[in-house]
Amino acid sequence: MKSFKYIVLIAFIFPFLASATLLDLSNDIDDASYQAFITFDDKDWAWVSPVNTQFDGCLQEVDNPEDYLTTVLDNSDCANQLLAPEYREGWRFATSTELDTVFNILTLNSFYDFDKSMFIQATEYWNTNYIIGDHLNFQANLISGEWSSNKSFETFYIRDHEADAIPEPSTLIIFALGLFTLVNRKKLLI
Repeated sequence: MKSFKYIVLIAFIFPFLASATLLDLSNDIDDASYQAFITFDDKDWAWVSPVNTQFDGCLQEVDNPEDYLTTVLDNSDCANQLLAPEYREGWRFATSTELDTVFNILTLNSFYDFDKSMFIQATEYWNTNYIIGDHLNFQANLISGEWSSNKSFETFYIRDHEADAIPEPSTLIIFALGLFTLVNRKKLLI
């Protein structure tokens, strides 16, 4: 009977210890079946588009483009619509200072998944038609974090990388020891 209590106690503790480093996966970009962004310097970096314009290849000018920051254009005469970073919760434009990190520290290799032989990109999460960025523009440092009229620039969005507040393993062990003491309190009183 005594060993059964220990087995139950261990079975209770280990799932909590194993989950102590997991992040909250709430957005569909986070649920991708492949890696869609990288994490560096407490930020998630997403390579989101091979162009730097909200609307690309449009047959006519789009009325009130600001109305379509987070909404897909209904009657699209455009080759592609790049949605604002806010289309996905928590994302924003990368600042010029943050983009310096891409220019000076992160390289094209940082965005390459060697196991799957593919680039880590999130183009399908913000574009209506584009599904891949242009690595040649990346190599030439044609990178931006805001929209412009330049179609040659790769666009990057960013979000602060925060893990949910999960108790540390030592806190969980103390809690488990408290439970163990409560279960065995009769024996301790004797």
